[in-house]
Amino acid sequence: MTEQAGMQEMYTLKTIAETLNTSNDLNLMLDTVLGKLLELTGLTAGWVFLIDTQGEYVCISDHGLPPALMHHDKEPMRCGSCWCVNRFRDGRLDNAVNIINCKRLEDAVEHQWGDTHDITHHATVPLRSGEKMLGLLNVAAPGKEHFSDSELALLQAVAYQIGTLKEMRALIMQLRPAGLESGLLSALQEYGTGQGLQVVVHRTGMRSLPQSIEEGLWRIGQEALNNPDMEVVGEASNGQEALEQAEQLHPDVVLMDLHMPVLDGIETARRLRALLPGIRIIVLTSFSDQDHVVPAVRAGVKGYLLKDIEPEDLAVAIRNVHAEYHGSISGVLKNALDHLSQAHFSGKPVLSISSAGGAVGVSSLLQLQAIIRNLHGINAQEWISIGGAQRRRFEATFDGYEEFEGSQDIEDRIKRVLGSFLHLAETLTSNRFEEAKAWAAARVRLSRYEGKDETYSTNWNSNSLYFEDPVGNILELIAHHTVHNESDHPFSKQDLLQVCEVGLVTEDVLSTVDELEQMGLKRWGEASDTFAPVGDVNGLFIVVKKERVWFFSEQQAQMYPFEVSIREVGKLRIG
Repeated sequence: MTEQAGMQEMYTLKTIAETLNTSNDLNLMLDTVLGKLLELTGLTAGWVFLIDTQGEYVCISDHGLPPALMHHDKEPMRCGSCWCVNRFRDGRLDNAVNIINCKRLEDAVEHQWGDTHDITHHATVPLRSGEKMLGLLNVAAPGKEHFSDSELALLQAVAYQIGTLKEMRALIMQLRPAGLESGLLSALQEYGTGQGLQVVVHRTGMRSLPQSIEEGLWRIGQEALNNPDMEVVGEASNGQEALEQAEQLHPDVVLMDLHMPVLDGIETARRLRALLPGIRIIVLTSFSDQDHVVPAVRAGVKGYLLKDIEPEDLAVAIRNVHAEYHGSISGVLKNALDHLSQAHFSGKPVLSISSAGGAVGVSSLLQLQAIIRNLHGINAQEWISIGGAQRRRFEATFDGYEEFEGSQDIEDRIKRVLGSFLHLAETLTSNRFEEAKAWAAARVRLSRYEGKDETYSTNWNSNSLYFEDPVGNILELIAHHTVHNESDHPFSKQDLLQVCEVGLVTEDVLSTVDELEQMGLKRWGEASDTFAPVGDVNGLFIVVKKERVWFFSEQQAQMYPFEVSIREVGKLRIG
């Protein structure tokens, strides 16, 4: 780099840094920076995508777009996908790169949306703060098909400045309760403006809130502003005010502290449920012991979260409780089970599986298959939270416990459910594994093992992929190539055929296998003292030793009450 070029780069970075500090409004700041960057580099067009952890994007700023990209109120910038966004989503975009062609411009030419100003290529640069990826900065000019290494390095430095400042502003607002000295609503309005949102507040009066409550509402409000599909419609400083606000506003979900003045959280929840039977209640608390959980469940609470829950996890919990698919396969199965009648089967023995913990009662493996198939009509984003593969330290949601009201063993039942998780596998049509993988990867984060997101078993002649739901249930999709169940149509959810595996955790694998064999089941392959498959390709118990690490997971197998029964043969109870 020549001395003159080096001086120009330093001047550009200095100018951008000064520009970044001239505004507290994110949109205005980005518009100004983008214009200044193009002016200093001789480029003519640029745009910025912010991309969230679920891969959703928004074009938050643009400058000098050609008419082709301005078509129908910038529809090409709001809809569809492109190579740079796809690379960002799958983790392949770490540094500034040249993009061969711009797909959005190619589409514009194909559909004759307008003049492209002879722009065909652009450079794309990830916006990041440390290891956190925030979005993309794209820049272009007419006839420019390549960006030099020095140009890309400069763009990378500018993008890092932008990303660091955006993340720092959000972080400062999150960590600085002093931002509340001018009042909660003012603080939320300022935070929203910093996120590029227009926040309208309605103040009906002035009040002084206890510090813990104010900071709790501050945290909830921040997350609502980070997730504009949610709206904070009211606030209350105690349980009695919560009742009054709920009666007036009819909210979908209420988040509240377990310990509040005037009326505590348990009594408030009980009265809220009587007042508005359809309301969903989540409590935020510092207590995870059963003395606090059980009364909350009895009062009708649907979610029980620790106050130190990550903001994105709080948003997931709100959505799950609102959708009534509680982030737990147990809760979903229970809901589906309520709508299924008892089935009658004949012929070969039918396996029966049930959780003695009380959250799920499934009358037969065949019925379990029917329930799983029934769930496929549910939008996967409602059933399984995208990006929610990491198991929460403590998160429990509840449904269907009313039937246990007054039961002496309700505490034991809840204790058994908390922390338990299942391993389930479902059979795919044998010739559609790759299509199924693409379908699943678009909906959930696939688990990885030794850098791979799928596995082939030579012993079973099968391909498998794995993922986890938000509370840690380990779910597997498997294609057995020894089974002739090929499909002659493109993959669809109908190619998810049946539940074929259920994990069975025990202290003594070989003894459990012996008991299953006495009930008429057979080993399916080799058995060891830590792992043994029992059954056949259409229905297997994966018997594993307690604390053995599940394949494609970091979780250790844990025991909880489980019952296996074979019609007209007998039952085997574990735990």
